[in-house]
Amino acid sequence: MRAPLFCLAPAVVLQWALLSGTAWAAQPADDSLAAAFLAQCQHTQACALAELTANPDTDPALLQMVQSGMAGQCEAQLAKVSQYEGMPHAEAMIRCFRAMAELSCEVLSESPDIPDCN
Repeated sequence: MRAPLFCLAPAVVLQWALLSGTAWAAQPADDSLAAAFLAQCQHTQACALAELTANPDTDPALLQMVQSGMAGQCEAQLAKVSQYEGMPHAEAMIRCFRAMAELSCEVLSESPDIPDCN
């Protein structure tokens, strides 16, 4: 399960909201491949930003560059991911994306072996 947003620093929540853009307004169906991918992608981005913002030595210019690079990337990939909806391996992909989205940022940063992704 994804960490509740209220557990994150306000700046991280704001950054995550800005990066996710219109994703809150146009969420795919919860059981779809697109929804699972979007949850995983946004969670991974939020973890990366949290790690950067937690480091007091992070150069603000670097943070801005990373934020700019991430902005809209998850949503931009939805059409490509959605083309696999209903394909033979879609359910396995959904399980994998959901499992990744449920990992804590700490565990995710360790690049764990995820049984649902094997």
